[in-house]
Amino acid sequence: MVKIALTFILMVLSFGVSFAFENVNSLIPKGHQPGNGYVNDILPYYFETNLSWDNSKELVLHYSHKKKGEPYPDKQIISMFKKSNGADLKIWEICFDNYEEIDFLIDDINKDGKKEMIVHGLHSGTGACGNLWLYQLGEKVPRKIFGKSVEGEGYILGANGQKSNLDHDFFPDLDKDGIVEILVGYRGESNHASSVDSPFWFDVYKWNGKSYFLADDQFPGFYKEELSGYKQLVKEKGETELLREYIKRAKNFAGI
Repeated sequence: MVKIALTFILMVLSFGVSFAFENVNSLIPKGHQPGNGYVNDILPYYFETNLSWDNSKELVLHYSHKKKGEPYPDKQIISMFKKSNGADLKIWEICFDNYEEIDFLIDDINKDGKKEMIVHGLHSGTGACGNLWLYQLGEKVPRKIFGKSVEGEGYILGANGQKSNLDHDFFPDLDKDGIVEILVGYRGESNHASSVDSPFWFDVYKWNGKSYFLADDQFPGFYKEELSGYKQLVKEKGETELLREYIKRAKNFAGI
C-alpha cells in the first residue's frame, strides 16, 4: 500500500506536475519527522484536490507516528490545508489513535453533490480487525456520518486518496439506484474478536439522505445468495452453531 502511494508521488513529480503546496514536509509536526518517532519506512502521502466550495485547491496530507522502540505506529493523521494570503492554513486534522495503518479516499460516494472521505483503519496484530468511517467534507471540521467496527481487508483498493477505488465487493449497488450500499463484515458476534476460520456475516447499510442506516430487511436477494453460501459451507465443513445462526438469520431476511 505504502509503496504504491510512494510510487504515485514519484510519478507525479517526474512528470513535472506543478503543486500549489511546494514544501509539504514543513507541514508535518516536528515530533513526527524522521528520527523523532516518525515511521521512517512509511513516507508521508499527499495530494491536491478541489472540494468545490471555492476555486482554490486543498492539500490532503497523511502521515504516521510511531513511538521509539515500538514495532507499529500508534497514530495515523490526516490533515487538510489551503492557501490563505500565500500561507499554508490548516483547515482540519483528524487523528486515528491505535491504528497500524489506514486507507482512505475522497469522492462523492452517496451522489449528493458533496465530497466525502471514507477511511478504513486497521488495528495492529488483530487479523484485519478495524473500523470504517465516512466523513462529510466541507469548509470546517469534517462531520462523521457513519462509523462501524469491521473485519477484513480490502475495503479500499490502490494508493491512498485520489487514486484509490472502493472495493465493490464491499460497496455494491444492490438496489441499482446509483448509490452504493456498504457491507459491514464480521466473524462471529458483531464487535467481538473471533477466529479467522469463522465464516463472515455481512450487514447491509443504505444511504437515507443523511447517513447510512442498517437495512438488512430491505435486501432479500442478497441474503438468498448468502444463504446459498452458508449451506455450501455446511456441506464442505459440517454444521456449526455459528453457521446455524447465520442460516436462520439469512432465511429471515430472505423471506424464506
